[in-house]
Amino acid sequence: NAKLLRARSFQVWALSLAFARHLVARFNVSEANIITFAGGRFLLLLPNSQSYEAIVEAIQTELDSYMLKEFSARLSCIVSSTPIKNPSDLIQTNGVQLQFRMQNHDALQKMKKFQHGLHAYGHVLEQNYIALQKYGSCPLCEVNPATESSGHCKSCDDMLGIGSSLMKAKRILLKADTLQPFGKMVRIVSGEFNGYGYTNRVYEPGLPMISLPYLAPFRGDEESGLLTFEEIAQDLGTRASKKLAMFKAGIDNLGLLFGSSLGDRWSLSRYADLSYQFQQFFSAFLAQMIAENETYQKSIYVVFSGGDDLCILGPWDVVMEFALDFRKQLDKFTNNNKAVTLSGGIVLASSTLPVRNLAAMAEETLDASKHRAERGVTVKDGITVFGVTQSWPDYAQAIEDGKQMLQYIRKKAVTKAAVYQIIDFSHRAERVGSGNLRDLLWASNYTYQINRNIKGNETKLWFARFAASPAAMIKARVSSSYALYKVRDRNM
Repeated sequence: NAKLLRARSFQVWALSLAFARHLVARFNVSEANIITFAGGRFLLLLPNSQSYEAIVEAIQTELDSYMLKEFSARLSCIVSSTPIKNPSDLIQTNGVQLQFRMQNHDALQKMKKFQHGLHAYGHVLEQNYIALQKYGSCPLCEVNPATESSGHCKSCDDMLGIGSSLMKAKRILLKADTLQPFGKMVRIVSGEFNGYGYTNRVYEPGLPMISLPYLAPFRGDEESGLLTFEEIAQDLGTRASKKLAMFKAGIDNLGLLFGSSLGDRWSLSRYADLSYQFQQFFSAFLAQMIAENETYQKSIYVVFSGGDDLCILGPWDVVMEFALDFRKQLDKFTNNNKAVTLSGGIVLASSTLPVRNLAAMAEETLDASKHRAERGVTVKDGITVFGVTQSWPDYAQAIEDGKQMLQYIRKKAVTKAAVYQIIDFSHRAERVGSGNLRDLLWASNYTYQINRNIKGNETKLWFARFAASPAAMIKARVSSSYALYKVRDRNM
């Protein structure tokens, strides 16, 4: 359910801020000591007093108990601490070493997840046992017991409500003095409100502002309701039904980037600023990018975004263009810094496929991009679609080639069947190392087919480029799939 994914993304952001505010309150310091909070992580600067370790241990036990009770251990909050022995640890290359020590301490603490809470409260979670026996598990989270009234658990019911209200959120109210159920700590206001709270994408003097990236196309206005996925999948011109696509992407090697890119210029302020800039890019800038593009505004559904990753949904062709556009905007944002790279994945499906299934498929394509290699070295910085993982420049060229193939089909210089055969040749080129004779002959078979089925020498030469190497033919799968889906959309 897209509402659930969106709400859980917001929940991670809100819990990060709530826990950070709760910790600084426990140490009796101001919120200025919250250096960063984004992507489910927060960094605090706290006094290293004699009671520090005892307070941290008590807080970890409290957080463990809260997560066990509220989320049945599906979420966890790990508190790790790194002592600063000298003020010089916070500047230049010493700061980079401090950052790496913090990352190592994080990794060690994650290996001890929930140890404090389980030691204090026991290893058997009895609170939901009777309800699980009586009503079974919630079909959405498959962890908590369902309720008799809705058939879902109370937590998922709350999340569905939050997922709906986020689209119209004008003010976010957050109470973190004590740890309470999430619905009591966080309140989303969609109407007029005169009290204190975070404003959403609208500046008001005296109030903190955030930019929630949760956007979706409405039928006319907010009162008319959101478009359904079936409606989003319709062509804006012909209203023909199209495939939906999901695009998931994230910044590569972010921890290393924060250290290596700053180098001997490392400082807490620069570290905080870099974190803030990425958070703003994946929230405020993303929202602006969609709002200022009429096609995106009418088609793109933001499932979640923030920190260093995003997930959006929309008509397949719009999503493919959006992915390339987003990568170009990232280059502009970083002034073409080659150290900042992005990996992404796109998956196509029917508008009736459950969103969580689509998200799982998109995660697999993103993982393939995260393992993209050149000359045996993992380089990431690519995108996977139609089963092909390639660099962003190759992806841009593939889309252009797909548009050109579409023109050749419309001019009847090539048949749809001939373009469809390219997909088969692409798979044969991919299997060329298997030793199968048919696959080994893919290049000569392809050359024969284009000479037989394609009209005009210029057109034949254009298609002959894909026989240059197995890699070129594999990449042609993206272009041919793009052209064929476009033809399908037009004919429906």
